Amino acid sequence: MSIVWISIFLLLAAGLSFGGWTLRKTFCRLKQENKTLLHQKADRDNFLNVFSQNLQDVEDIDNVLNATAHYIAKMLEAESVCIYEIQHDYLKASGISGFYPLVRNAGDYVMTKPKYILEYLRKEKILLGDGIIGGVGKTLEPLLIKEANNNPQLREYYNAANINTLMAVPMVYDGMLTGVICAVNNLNAGPFAPEQLHRLQFISSQVILVLNMIMVYRNFSEHQRIRQELADKERSELEIRQIFETSGDGMRVLNKNLEIVKVNNQFEKLTGFTRQELIGRYCYDYAVSKEQAESEQRSIDSAIGESKRIEEDMELKTADGSIPCIVATVPHYDAGGEIIGVIQNFKDISDRLLAEKSAARDAEQRGKLQMVSSVLHDIGNAVTGIGTTFVKFINEKEWPEANSLAMLQKTLEAQSESFVQVMGTEKTEKFIQLIAKLNQALTKRQNMLQDVFRKLSFGVSHISDVLSLQRAYAGGGSSANSSTLVLRDLMSDAIAMQAASLERRNINIHYNLPPNIIHVKADKTRLIQVLLNLLKNAAESFDTSERKEGRQINISMRLDEGKVVMRIIDNARGFDPETAENFFKNGFSTKNRGSGIGLYQCRAIIESHGGTIELNSQGIEKGAEVVLSLPVAESAKDKS
Repeated sequence: MSIVWISIFLLLAAGLSFGGWTLRKTFCRLKQENKTLLHQKADRDNFLNVFSQNLQDVEDIDNVLNATAHYIAKMLEAESVCIYEIQHDYLKASGISGFYPLVRNAGDYVMTKPKYILEYLRKEKILLGDGIIGGVGKTLEPLLIKEANNNPQLREYYNAANINTLMAVPMVYDGMLTGVICAVNNLNAGPFAPEQLHRLQFISSQVILVLNMIMVYRNFSEHQRIRQELADKERSELEIRQIFETSGDGMRVLNKNLEIVKVNNQFEKLTGFTRQELIGRYCYDYAVSKEQAESEQRSIDSAIGESKRIEEDMELKTADGSIPCIVATVPHYDAGGEIIGVIQNFKDISDRLLAEKSAARDAEQRGKLQMVSSVLHDIGNAVTGIGTTFVKFINEKEWPEANSLAMLQKTLEAQSESFVQVMGTEKTEKFIQLIAKLNQALTKRQNMLQDVFRKLSFGVSHISDVLSLQRAYAGGGSSANSSTLVLRDLMSDAIAMQAASLERRNINIHYNLPPNIIHVKADKTRLIQVLLNLLKNAAESFDTSERKEGRQINISMRLDEGKVVMRIIDNARGFDPETAENFFKNGFSTKNRGSGIGLYQCRAIIESHGGTIELNSQGIEKGAEVVLSLPVAESAKDKS
């Protein structure tokens, strides 16, 4: 009899041991899956942030791709990364980070910096199927090679003996190869793990977005390149004189000392100054501000020093004020090909800035909106997939492991007397208590994870809502598409789009809205641009303010004789009241760089809808107020 009970006990102990091992394995798997999902979301968000920042800062495509490669290397803890683009039927290096060793026949070429390595790699054309990189491009299969310095496939490379491990993944879009990403660690770094390969595969889809955007940028810049080539060819004095005399734009010629040596008739008409007043004077004598004079000096220096065309927006000083122009500055060559100064072309864009129905600008806007909508759509799909995964875990109400443990606890309690006979009272009680604690701990952990998944699901849902708003406005039409809108709802959408910026700066929004709904007749996309810019300016004004606590923006609306008056009041930096009108001048800014539309464009949009906009402040550190007035829609006035 004793042998039977001992056998039962051993079987139970083995079952408990196996159950515990199964529970641990399940916990580890769930924890790893949750960690992977969080890593992927963080990788995607961080990558898009890094790329968008570099897209605003850098001056050329090379820096965008180099910055992308640098971020991937940092994320993977890789010593070097190279991004290859597909061009026709071969691969070509386009971006690099670190000391990338996969270089063939380097010879005596000294490679001490990534830009020199990239310059050398660009001379190579890797055919599909050729070597490690070409093989990945042809098979479309990811590759991870450990102990790469002993791999015969790598012996053709200049620094193969120093390579420890490498991995490469293809970038495939709609079934077509876009390029290849290769990451390498040398002997002084550890080998790559399969998890790093998976992260590289995940982030490759974001790199495809970068390459697609760059392709759009290249196409968009093709027109500028053609104009540059045309300017380089038109060097002869006869052609310059013909262009100079027949041009509908204002033109002037400067020598290397920045003295005005020639102007055309149109320049006299634009400025209101005569040739006698202009020729022989320095160009900066006719700048509207010291800052503009310095900016113009930099552009002229770049045009002369780098022998290239420089184009910028500028206020041209006139006899009675100033006018907005696009200024193109090109080198001026003599008959021997030596640069003797610059030629500047001033194109008056006053009418163009006010002509919102311009076909060219509408086409450009639609192209940008389509690109943004496509990107938002892809991001939305990724977010939806993540949300679906969370919902799956949330709906998993019962865990088989928890049920099994609960049944085991009931069995032990029901058969406690039998166990007492075998194990004794004290051991039996402790054993039952241990099972109860395990059951309680598992239930607690299940509830905790369910709560975490609910919160994450809520966050993903919020992101999806914001992306839906962004897609709605990105898909908006031209400024001619007016419709009856609820102004309060538009402001709510604008606040939702700026939520991250407001939360990051610890800014609270307070409303004072009328109970009745106020309608306005306006173009939805253009008006949301104005509201976004006003909120963005109010939020950014706290960046230079001394106020660190109690930051708030108050938004109110009221009806006043057929118009709705909206006030946006902040308690941030404020400004000198005497400079208020300067903010509405074209090109005026207090920031090093800007994005979106400015107050000049905001006023033009509001006035085109029959409204007004004002900017007020009591002084520095006393906050600012924006007063926006728009006509109420006829249907709304009839109802009131």
